[in-house]
Amino acid sequence: MLKEEQMREKKKKILKLGRVFLIVMVLITFFSKSMNSWLLPNVVADKVASGKIKQEIIAEGTVKPTEVASVYGNETYKISKLHKQAGDTVEKGDLIYSIDAGDFVKQMDDLKLDYAIVENEYRQLENDRATLINDEKEQLDEAYKTAKAECKKLEAKVDQQKELYEIGAITRSDYEEKKELLDAEKQKELELAKAVANYTENISSKLQNLELSLENKALKLQKIDNEIVAVEEALSNEGILAEGKGMLIEINYKAGDKTNTQLPLYQWVADESGVVVEFEVDGYWGEFLALGDEIKIEYADEKIDAFIISSQKRSEGDFIFSAEPETMIALNSSVEIKMRLAVGDYNALVPSASIFNDSKGESYVYVIENEAGAFGDKFIIEKRYVTIGNHNDENTGILSGLNANDPIVLYSDSVLADGAEIDVEEDRSK
Repeated sequence: MLKEEQMREKKKKILKLGRVFLIVMVLITFFSKSMNSWLLPNVVADKVASGKIKQEIIAEGTVKPTEVASVYGNETYKISKLHKQAGDTVEKGDLIYSIDAGDFVKQMDDLKLDYAIVENEYRQLENDRATLINDEKEQLDEAYKTAKAECKKLEAKVDQQKELYEIGAITRSDYEEKKELLDAEKQKELELAKAVANYTENISSKLQNLELSLENKALKLQKIDNEIVAVEEALSNEGILAEGKGMLIEINYKAGDKTNTQLPLYQWVADESGVVVEFEVDGYWGEFLALGDEIKIEYADEKIDAFIISSQKRSEGDFIFSAEPETMIALNSSVEIKMRLAVGDYNALVPSASIFNDSKGESYVYVIENEAGAFGDKFIIEKRYVTIGNHNDENTGILSGLNANDPIVLYSDSVLADGAEIDVEEDRSK
C-alpha cells in the first residue's frame, strides 16, 4: 500500500516536471525566435514584375509656320501710317497700313478698264461659239438632207425606168442614163455624210478650245472683280487690310515708304494653316519616337498637347522632329518639350533601388528563398547577378538572371551577404 502511494507521488512529480519542461521549451523557442529576429537584418520585400520602361526626355523647341502667305500690291502705294507689327495677331479686315487714297483711286480706274476689256473679249468668244455651233453646221445638215431626198426621188425613177426597159418601152441607154444620175447623187450623199461627221469631230475640238478660253476669261474676270472689291474696301478704310485671321510674320514697309510690286506688303500665317514646333533629340532617344506620338509642350505657363508629324535623321545621328500643337503658339517662340518614351518591354522589371553593384561594377540583386527550420520557416537571401537593360529613376529592365514574380530585397536596414538569414519586415511582393 505504501509502495503504491509512493509510486503515485512519483508519477505526479514526473508529470509536473514534464509540464514545467514543456513550458520552458515553449518560452525558450519564443524568446529564441524573437531575439533571433531582433538580430537579423530587417528588409522590405518586393517581387519581379513585367512591363515597359518609361523615360522622360526634355528638349528645346522652336515654333515655325507651316505655310507662309505673301500679299503683294498691284500698284505702288505711299504708306502714311503703320498699324501692325511682325508677330501681331490679326482678324480679317484689320487695318495694317494706311496709304494715300489717291493711289487707290488710280488703281480702281485701271482695274475697271481691265474688267471692261476682258468682259468684251468674253462676249466675243461667246459669239464665236454660237456661230460655230449654228451657221456652218446648219448649212451642212441642210445640204445632206437635200441630197438624201434627191436620192430617194431618183431611186423611184430608176425603178420605174427598169420596169419600162424590161418590157421594151425604153432603150437600154435611157435606163443606164438614169442609173448613172442615181449613182452620182448617192456619191454626193455619201460625201456630205462624211463632211457632217468630220465637221462634228472638228467642231468638238474647236468647241473645247473655245470653252477653255471662256473659262480662262471667266476666271480672269473673277480675279479682277475680287481685286476691285479689295480696292473698294481699302478705299473705305484708306489702307491695306488683313486677308484673314492669323499672325503677321513680316512687315516690309514703314510710314513714308513707297511700296513696289516685287516685295510683299506683308507675310502672314493663317490660323487654319497653323504652326509646327521643331526640336532636336539625341540619336539614341530619337529611335524611340515615331510619327503620331504625343508630346507635351510648355509655353507661357501652359501645357499644350502636340503630335509628331515628321522626322528626319541627320548625318550626325541626331533627329529633327516636327510636332503640330493643338493650339496656336506665337511664332519663333522657344518652348520646352517633354516626352515620356517607352524605351523597352521586359519580362523582368524591378525597382531600381533593389539593384546593387559590386567592386567590379557588376549588377546583382538579393532573391529571397523560404526554407524550413527547427523553429519554423525562415528566409534566406541569394545573391544573384543580373544583366540590366533600360532604366529610369523608378524601374530597371532585367535582360537575364531573374524570373517574373521572384521575391527580391527592396530595402534593408543593414548590410546583406549571400546566404544570410533575414527578417521580412514588410512584404510588397504579395
